Amino acid sequence: MIVHVQSKIVNPYIRERDNEVWGGKSISDNGRISDAGHYYSVGAKVGLRFCVQNIHGQSASGNRFKGSDAINYRAGLVRRYGEAYVKELDHLAMLSEGVKSLDRYNVILIAETYLYLKKERIWVFRHKEFDKYKMELVKMVRV
Repeated sequence: MIVHVQSKIVNPYIRERDNEVWGGKSISDNGRISDAGHYYSVGAKVGLRFCVQNIHGQSASGNRFKGSDAINYRAGLVRRYGEAYVKELDHLAMLSEGVKSLDRYNVILIAETYLYLKKERIWVFRHKEFDKYKMELVKMVRV
């Protein structure tokens, strides 16, 4: 289920968001966006796998052939969003230490949130903002 959510829901949202907002330019090398790349890898930081602040549109070259191109990725994050954004992401990475897996409920909730954002064409770039929408969906379901 996690792989399905990543490949069929999260990554398409990220690619569409960054293609529209950033004119199809990759975060790391200004190539054409074809992938949704993670700044902190899924293997290293499981807790950031679906984090909207950790995933950005990348070219195939930057994501697949240059091992995410971390140095240029970070420079692209600073250029687009500023140093404070990257420091927030570093803090989220530190908080995610020790997370080994995601429970089914949260994976489904994350998927539903991304589906809602994509349907409404709401482009979110910060984890806090994503969580706000996620909590609104939880409230709607409980009512």
